[in-house]
Amino acid sequence: MISSGAFQDVTNGYERRTDGLWLHTGRLIVRGGPVDLPDGAIGTAELADGAVTTAKLATNAAQQLIGQYQAVPTFTTTTVGVWTVTTVSTGSIACSGARCRIVCSGTAFHSVAGTQVTLGLMVDAVATYSMLAFAAPGVNYVVPFCFEVYHVPAAGNHTFALMLNNGATGTAGLFGNVFHTLFVSEEKR
Repeated sequence: MISSGAFQDVTNGYERRTDGLWLHTGRLIVRGGPVDLPDGAIGTAELADGAVTTAKLATNAAQQLIGQYQAVPTFTTTTVGVWTVTTVSTGSIACSGARCRIVCSGTAFHSVAGTQVTLGLMVDAVATYSMLAFAAPGVNYVVPFCFEVYHVPAAGNHTFALMLNNGATGTAGLFGNVFHTLFVSEEKR
């Protein structure tokens, strides 16, 4: 049972009926003013091709996928203490010079428990962003990773790739039984 005062507080004075889904029968208040719409007044909005032009979009209001890698990689290295490019790479892609959003995910491992593995982003074969590190929890234990970074490349073609730094003697690599991804999206006006 609910008191009349509590009912007023909950319903703001408008009646409520229920069929188990608590449908509200009252007025819709939008920014201080009531809105009364006839049934069916709001339908599926359709925009014709070309209805929204570049001039109508705010700067950086949209983004476009310009390059990607989605596959099961084969990559291991025994090289210690240097950044090594992996097979997770976009290849050469055209960039306009606008800011890019890069998202990368996958799994990595090391053959020696407790050894540090560091991952990051390489742009045009240059170690650009060291993004994360983990200590292998056990021999060949698979560790998932995901990172996102924003980068503003010069206009022209660029290659984005996952890089790996093996922390000690042993084999570090990418686990070859799951998909790894690298997406590059450019902000557009």
